[in-house]
Amino acid sequence: MRPVRVSHEIFVAAPPETVWRVTADVAGWADWSPTITAVSGWAGGPLVEDARLDLKQPLQRKRSWVVLRCAAPRSLLLRTAEGDMTAVHEIAEMPRGTRNRLTLVRCGPFGGLVAPALRMALRMENAALKRRCEALSENARGP
Repeated sequence: MRPVRVSHEIFVAAPPETVWRVTADVAGWADWSPTITAVSGWAGGPLVEDARLDLKQPLQRKRSWVVLRCAAPRSLLLRTAEGDMTAVHEIAEMPRGTRNRLTLVRCGPFGGLVAPALRMALRMENAALKRRCEALSENARGP
């Protein structure tokens, strides 16, 4: 069975440092992302390899994720403890902002059937990240 890979990228009118700060704030994901309803099992602190966290997402059971690679402030690679899903967060500086790319790779049966839902989730998550980062960036600039 071939893995299914879906990606979405968006331009964020905020510096890469802001986008990374929001991405690395695992405990805060449920506050701004419609694709995360709860984060648990996170010990806090910086993202490091082998760190574990539990994510509850809409219409899904709680799943454990493991940090495979954290290259602050540019990328984050996570995989489910079961090994059937990998998530990649990539941040790149652009003129006047940041490009944020999210990628999911799903292994196992029914990958093709869930691909449209995964694409929609990535679009929703990126749009929410954009709103959050741009609001933070505007607040930092002041009136």
